[in-house]
Amino acid sequence: METENQPGSIEQWFKRAIALDRNYRKSRREEERLRRKKENNGISAPRLNNRETFGQSLPQPQVWPRRQEMPQ
Repeated sequence: METENQPGSIEQWFKRAIALDRNYRKSRREEERLRRKKENNGISAPRLNNRETFGQSLPQPQVWPRRQEMPQ
């Protein structure tokens, strides 16, 4: 309520509320990340690429053979 530019319409109030909520959630994620980093004594968990989990490769999807047509 103490901002310089107060929204004039309900749509502007919605946009302001969404922006404030987004900023709040982002700051909470950052605080959580820093808390976890501090708990781990500065040791961060290793980053994993999409194909590996703790050094193990993910199983490859199974490919089924095409159905053969019966001779007539």
